[in-house]
Amino acid sequence: MNTYQFKIENDDIGITPVENLFINHYMPQARGDYVKVYLFGLKASFSQGNMPMDNAALADLFGMTEGDVIRAWEYWEKEAVLKVTYKGPDDIFITYYNITASLITHKKESTVEKKEQLPAADQKIAGMIEKIQAMYGSRTISRDDLQMFNEWIMLYHFTPETIILLAEHSLNIINAKNKEFTARQITKYMSAVADSWHKEGIRDYNEANMYLNRSGEIRKAYYDIFKYLGLNRQPIVWEKQMMEKWISEYRYSFEMIQEALKRSTKTDLRYIDGIIKNWYEKGYKTLEEIQAEPRQTGKKNQQPQNHTGAVPFEEERDAAYDDFEKEWIRSVMNDG
Repeated sequence: MNTYQFKIENDDIGITPVENLFINHYMPQARGDYVKVYLFGLKASFSQGNMPMDNAALADLFGMTEGDVIRAWEYWEKEAVLKVTYKGPDDIFITYYNITASLITHKKESTVEKKEQLPAADQKIAGMIEKIQAMYGSRTISRDDLQMFNEWIMLYHFTPETIILLAEHSLNIINAKNKEFTARQITKYMSAVADSWHKEGIRDYNEANMYLNRSGEIRKAYYDIFKYLGLNRQPIVWEKQMMEKWISEYRYSFEMIQEALKRSTKTDLRYIDGIIKNWYEKGYKTLEEIQAEPRQTGKKNQQPQNHTGAVPFEEERDAAYDDFEKEWIRSVMNDG
């Protein structure tokens, strides 16, 4: 039998491979002393020629107590990145795992078995995590993510199906931005979306889906109104609130709002709001009732004019929005 050994005379010029998965997802959550113990042990596992060091020696080296060293090993064992085997009171054998490989293997071997053993509620949560992981792709769900999902379930009373929809909605918006986002930025964005849903009283999947559909319709109305007025920009907060009042509180269709736009000589939404509010106070609920009201004569019969004084014909408005439409739709209609 052949025996192979790589010998290096100076340990300082050696190299210890540390997985990026550990650096990105495990190290930020751990105590600094625990990270020291992990890295030193990892180096020792690749440097068989060095003299072994027991827990007492490690404690002296890092200025820790021996109890802290033992707790460090226990911490990493719970994280499933290594295994500690005691062969005697002072004889400890520590096996380091390749984190990526162990996660894949563990998932293949235990996912089906665990789902069969879990209660129905826990099976839904396990399925939720599996689906969100598939959305994440190469990025592994972090413990921060899992804690966040748990808080949504416990505090916001979201169902697992709601969280799946939230993750899908958020990631679709992020991917449409055509720029790179860090894992922390993605988590922060999803958290902001969850907060807004919670404030809207959303709990289950159907409520969330209806809210998304309704939000899309309202944002589409914003766009159509601004396009008709020739306003080549996004609406500001008070303008959104005013238009949403027409749609949600007054329950006016775009055709009814468009009738007010036609009768206005100004592009100021506050002026248009006065027309619509007057109709609402008169009890008009249909386009037919509005159209039956006699139009005022004079300037108020004219179509809205642009800054040049020329009438902004529909084809001119369409041409002005050719380049603007895609960006507006993506950034406004898809806003969380």
